[in-house]
Amino acid sequence: MITFWIPVAIGTVLVLAWMLLPLLRGGAGRGKTRAAYDVQVFKDQLAEVDSDLARGVLEESEATRLRTEVSRRLLAAADAQAGQTGAVGAPRSASLALMGLMTLAIVGGGYGLYQTLGQPGMQDFPFSANLARQNYRPHQDEIEAMVAEQEANGELATPELSPRAQEALTLIGQLQLALESRPDDLEGRRILVNELGRVGKMAEARKVQEQIMALLGDTATAQDYVDLAELMILAGNGYVSPEAFDALNGAYQLDPQNQRMLFYIGHALVQEGDYRRAYNIWADLLANSPADAPWVAPIQAQIDVLAQAAGVGPALRGPGAADVEAAGQMTEEERNAQIATMVAGAEERLLSEGGDVAEWARLITALGVLNEPERAMTAWQAAQAAFAADPDALAQVNQAAAQAGLSAE
Repeated sequence: MITFWIPVAIGTVLVLAWMLLPLLRGGAGRGKTRAAYDVQVFKDQLAEVDSDLARGVLEESEATRLRTEVSRRLLAAADAQAGQTGAVGAPRSASLALMGLMTLAIVGGGYGLYQTLGQPGMQDFPFSANLARQNYRPHQDEIEAMVAEQEANGELATPELSPRAQEALTLIGQLQLALESRPDDLEGRRILVNELGRVGKMAEARKVQEQIMALLGDTATAQDYVDLAELMILAGNGYVSPEAFDALNGAYQLDPQNQRMLFYIGHALVQEGDYRRAYNIWADLLANSPADAPWVAPIQAQIDVLAQAAGVGPALRGPGAADVEAAGQMTEEERNAQIATMVAGAEERLLSEGGDVAEWARLITALGVLNEPERAMTAWQAAQAAFAADPDALAQVNQAAAQAGLSAE
C-alpha cells in the first residue's frame, strides 16, 4: 500500500502547488494601471528624441516638433493616471482561507472517490498479467479434467451403456493393446477413434485422433482437422478450447467452405461473445446447407436469440419440420405467395435498414428465382453501394447477381 500512496501524495502536492501558487504570490505586480505604462513610454520617447538630436540624426526643428507632440501625449496620460487607481489585491487572510478550502476539496474529495470507486488494498498487477487474466481460456487437458471431475461427482449425467456397448469396450481394449505394438497403423487408429466415440469415450478418442494427425503430418485433410476439433469439443462438454480452435483454423486453411467446420467456428464465436460474426456465419451456413445436415437443427434452435444478441433483427431461417409440413398442405399458388411475401419482407428490411453480405446475396438470388429482374437490380445496386469499400463482399453480391441473370449493362 505504501508504494501506492507515495506517488499519489507526490502527484497531489504537485497539482496543489500548480493551482495555489498564484494565491501565494498575492497581488504583486497588479497595482500598475494602463495610464502608468503610457506615461513611462512617453518619457522614454522624449529621451530618445534628445539622444537622436545629439547624434545628429534629427534637426532642431524636427526635434522641437516631436518634443511638443510627445509632451502633449505625456500630459494626457498623466491626467488619466491621476484619475485611476490600481487593482487592489485580496487580503492575505482571504487568500490563505481559499487555499485551505481548495486543498481540503482536492485531497478529501479525491480520497473519498477512491474509497467509493477504487479497491483499497488490492495488489498491483502488470498490464500483461491483467490482459492474460482477462483473455485466459482453459486448455483442453484442463477442461477434460474438469468434466471428468463433474462426472465423478454426479454433476454431469453419463448415459448408461447398452449391453452392446459393454461388449464394444472389451473389443476396444483388445484393439488398444494391439496398436501399442503397431505405432504406424493409421487405419487401426481410425477404427479405434470411431469405436471410442460410439461408447462416449471422447477424451480417449481425442488422444487417438491426435496420434492420427501426427502420422498424417502435412497430408492431413480439412476433414481430419474437423474430426479432431469435434472430439475436443465433445470431450469438453461443448467447450471450445484454444487447441480446438487451432484445429478448426487448420481446417479453414485447407477448406474455407467446410460446413461442419463453419458450424463449430460459429459455436466458438458465441462462447467468445462475438455474436455478430457468429450470426453471419450461421445464417449463411443455414441458407446453404441441406435440410438434413446435422447442424441445421442446432442452428435453428439458436439463431433467433443469436440474431437479437447480434443486434441484426429477425433471423433468416431455413424451413423447420413444422414449416415443411404446412407447406406440404398448400397449393402451388399458396406456396409461391408465401415465398413472395417472405422475400418482400426481407427486401423491405434490407433496403431500409441494411444487412450483412450474406443477406443481400440471398435476396438478390431469390428475386432472380422469382423472375423479378428490376427488383433484383435495385437490390444489387444497393448492395454494391453498401459494400463499395469491401472487395470480398462485392465479389459475393456480384456472384449472386450473376446467378440471378443480372449484368452491369
